[in-house]
Amino acid sequence: MNSFEKRAVASLASIFALRMLGLFMVLPVMSIAAVDYRGSTPLMIGLAIGCYGLTQALLQIPFGYWSDRLGRKPMLLCGLALFFLGSLVAALAESMAALIVGRCLQGSGAIASVLTAFIGDVTREQYRTRAMAMVGAGIGVSFAIALVVGPMLTELWSLSGLFYIIAGLALLSVVLVLRLPGPPKRASGNAAPSMQAAFKVGFSASNLRLLNGGVFMLHLLLTANFLVLPKILLQAWGVPVSQHGWIYLATLLGSFALMVPAIIYSERRVQGRPFLRLAALMLLVSQVLLATISASFVAGIAAIVVFFTAFNYLEASLPSELSKRAPDVDRGAAMGAFSSSQFLGAFFGGTLGGWLLGSFDQQAVYWLGSTLAGLWLVALARQERAAVSPQNPERSVPHH
Repeated sequence: MNSFEKRAVASLASIFALRMLGLFMVLPVMSIAAVDYRGSTPLMIGLAIGCYGLTQALLQIPFGYWSDRLGRKPMLLCGLALFFLGSLVAALAESMAALIVGRCLQGSGAIASVLTAFIGDVTREQYRTRAMAMVGAGIGVSFAIALVVGPMLTELWSLSGLFYIIAGLALLSVVLVLRLPGPPKRASGNAAPSMQAAFKVGFSASNLRLLNGGVFMLHLLLTANFLVLPKILLQAWGVPVSQHGWIYLATLLGSFALMVPAIIYSERRVQGRPFLRLAALMLLVSQVLLATISASFVAGIAAIVVFFTAFNYLEASLPSELSKRAPDVDRGAAMGAFSSSQFLGAFFGGTLGGWLLGSFDQQAVYWLGSTLAGLWLVALARQERAAVSPQNPERSVPHH
């Protein structure tokens, strides 16, 4: 990458990482800390964890569409302002209902599609996987930091104090947005599509649907897993809440050691499909292990490492693949659909996970995850067979 690309991607990755740091810090503590709020039940806690994903899902395509027409920076600033407001509402909440309102407001700052489209604007296609990997690495680092400091900060200042810190991260992100270099101007004659066309690009294009389904499944599993993992650490393994972060950090470091070589190899060989199938298989295996042997500390740690390895690989690879398939003029809209699928997965992960946890047990949450991972694995295998069939000899997926 040239100097402009490096500077732009580094800035965008930092904004992404700060914003995700704010969202990730509540994951390892919400299922435990929120029990003290008025009106707390497993379902309401699940809603509080995942409801930000619903407003994110509803607004990703509009934000991506408006960024195609009005510019990336204005939409980034608008989204961060909403995220800041939602963080303050959540910090002041004393009931689950108020906490859910704050989380929904946080989610209404739906800038993930704008950020990923911005990255597509400022990088050449041959470097896009690397750029997305940089973003993925930044998110991975923020994930690791969040899982360590989230429990610690909550122990010191409660869940309310954690949301005030998240509001401060939103303000820091605004400063970074104001310093972003502008993207190259588009070629004349390329107009952004209508809103109806934007939805069609994102959800009707056959070469994008499987990727959208994959990120939906991935974030459903992530959110649902974190409804259960803190309870396993505390109740089954006897790990104090303040020490949970060190368990997460150790497993994340192990997953990075496995994930980074896979990213590098798949980029050089330009054959990401086998790695997508392998990652889907790893998700399936991790969920089955956690459903059946989570009482064993060693086996449970191994299952978490397998899960994080697959998650981090897919988190970097799926948006990279989609950015290559989506045409330039409606990349923001396509990324909007992708991000909508991602956050809709988070919503259903929290909601369904909370319902299963309250109505059945923690094993039911993991069996749901294993079923979804298995279905996506089958869909990937069917796509691969279709791509090499005599009726469809082309391996590459044409742009829309």
